[in-house]
Amino acid sequence: MSEHTEAPESDEAAAAHESRMVKAILHDISIALPISLAAVFAVVLLLTSKGVSEAAATAVLPGVLMGVFFGGFAGTARTMD
Repeated sequence: MSEHTEAPESDEAAAAHESRMVKAILHDISIALPISLAAVFAVVLLLTSKGVSEAAATAVLPGVLMGVFFGGFAGTARTMD
């Protein structure tokens, strides 16, 4: 049985990678959040008979959840080594 003998990351390298990952995740969430809110709002407004205020209220929860999920996923995927 062979053992994996890769050198462990130093604390500085791990901290730098974590910092880069946090920045990427926050950046992508800040982009995905307004896009997903606008997309869900537009879909609800166009496909239902709700007014603008009702469509906005309906779009808040799914838009926020989608924006955070997809933005976080994209940020994580971009920084994987």
